[in-house]
Amino acid sequence: KKVSIMPPDGPTDWASREVQANIMASGSPLRQVPVLVVGGVPFAESLAIIEYINAVYPGPPLIPSNPIAVAQCRQFCCYVAAFIHSNQGNNDNMEVGMENLELLAASTAGRHIIGDVVTMAECFLVP
Repeated sequence: KKVSIMPPDGPTDWASREVQANIMASGSPLRQVPVLVVGGVPFAESLAIIEYINAVYPGPPLIPSNPIAVAQCRQFCCYVAAFIHSNQGNNDNMEVGMENLELLAASTAGRHIIGDVVTMAECFLVP
């Protein structure tokens, strides 16, 4: 689901190419969605899919160019994947997780989670 909310101004050819058609459960090595199949090679995790699309398709980057911002962005995404999405339905853990995300974002945020541009952090935040 995280991949499905990539911003429309993110990689410009996202919606119009075979990428969208190739996201399907049948090719997933983990039998889950999302999955992106490129040249017969399946990628079944949002982080891998977003990084591939970011590298291959033109448009505003979803991964910052500054190495510190890249690390902050990945830290945020990893935390969301490990602690927020895995604890859905557990309100106590979810509340602590959201408080921790606010602490992470407080040190990195500008207009968006990581600085002033949309990054993959926004894609990961919404389950």
